[in-house]
Amino acid sequence: YDRTHASTEQCRWANLDLKAVAAERGAESVTKNGPQRWSMDTVTEKVTEGTDVGGAQMVYGANLAPGTATLPSYEVFYPSKTQYLLWMAGLPTYQLTDADGYNYVIQGYKVETSELATLGDQFE
Repeated sequence: YDRTHASTEQCRWANLDLKAVAAERGAESVTKNGPQRWSMDTVTEKVTEGTDVGGAQMVYGANLAPGTATLPSYEVFYPSKTQYLLWMAGLPTYQLTDADGYNYVIQGYKVETSELATLGDQFE
């Protein structure tokens, strides 16, 4: 989902039968990485052609190592993908700063948009 995500896609995502998708793809298991909301305005990413996955059109855009989906929230990890992200001037962006002063620009989030401005307050 981007800043204007469609509820139709959210419904399809919520209703995916993971066991059926795994069987269809010959996988041992399938894990949802989302739903994900994107904070940028434009993404150019090297992806595959669209394919039907459980009734929803999806593309393969990244390889996440096994176990990535079970990492603690806001754990830094490095997916195998190529992409270019663009944020338009004048629109809000959000950053988290770690204890060493390194800034992380939030590119995707799984909380409500209204929570972004105070997200840092939730960390110890």
